[in-house]
Amino acid sequence: KIVKFWLEDVGVDGFRLDGVRHYIEDGKKQVNTPQTHELLGDFYRTVKEINPDALLVGEVWDGSDLVAPYINHPELDLAFDFDLAETWVGSIASGDGRGINSVLGYDLRLVSPFDFATFLTNHDMNRLMSQVGGDINKAKMASALLLTSPGVPFIYYGEELGLLGAKPDENIRLPMRWEADANFGFSSGAPWKADPAEDPAPVSLQDTNAESLLNHYRSLIQFRKGSTAASTGETYLLESSDPNLVAYIRVSGEEVVLVIANPGIKPSSGARLSLAESSLRGTFRLKEVFGFKGEDLELTVDEQGGFEEIMVTETLPADGWIIYSGTR
Repeated sequence: KIVKFWLEDVGVDGFRLDGVRHYIEDGKKQVNTPQTHELLGDFYRTVKEINPDALLVGEVWDGSDLVAPYINHPELDLAFDFDLAETWVGSIASGDGRGINSVLGYDLRLVSPFDFATFLTNHDMNRLMSQVGGDINKAKMASALLLTSPGVPFIYYGEELGLLGAKPDENIRLPMRWEADANFGFSSGAPWKADPAEDPAPVSLQDTNAESLLNHYRSLIQFRKGSTAASTGETYLLESSDPNLVAYIRVSGEEVVLVIANPGIKPSSGARLSLAESSLRGTFRLKEVFGFKGEDLELTVDEQGGFEEIMVTETLPADGWIIYSGTR
């Protein structure tokens, strides 16, 4: 009755389910029990009978191998990908990008790329900007990976401004900064907890700054929405002579998006990229559309849809990234 009320009478589009793995405990086994899976399967079927288009998004804060069954049975339409989120942020913060390719490749083998919800941080995690030491270049790289990767991206409010915040929880759930006045335009009343930080600039100031983090997010979102390859295309991870580089291609029909990022603390020089096989066929002409300025690229693939040792740029600086887009 509750589900029917919200879906039919109120008209919501679905539900975000909290703490899914804890729903039913069985003695000492407190997470991911068979009873929890059974309950969610029943719930999923009930929801879909009422509205087949309703969306179920679940928070299963666990390793990807334990999250996958909730999606594959199915019991959820989407599950938040905590392994990838923590790897993205941890790798960018530490300057070691090797884990990103590994986790992304593993997740793609476990579930359909459109069944996991990607994100960088959420209301239970230290905010991205605090984890990367306030470095806007690192924040821009993280968002570029989020918004060009497979999956369904979610953005925690304030992340597009560079909002700061570290535990306890009240410090990572501070009000959104709208205006450059008292309480940042969030309220005219007296806040129970004031935000003492000077940064970041509010929406009203970032709105008019073409180089702001806010407009960077806007541009990437519009790019993803306008690119079938970047939003729903197949994903192929590239081999790199520099293991610290993150490199992948998204493909949809005759459209290609190529993403390369260097989370390292040193420039990457002379790195060569290769791909064994893919659905690519022919020659593609790619132009740099975001990030580090690169030369136009002509990419010719062999009969298997692969290529050997192309060099996109002689040097990609530390925290540098580049997005190419093009067609055959």
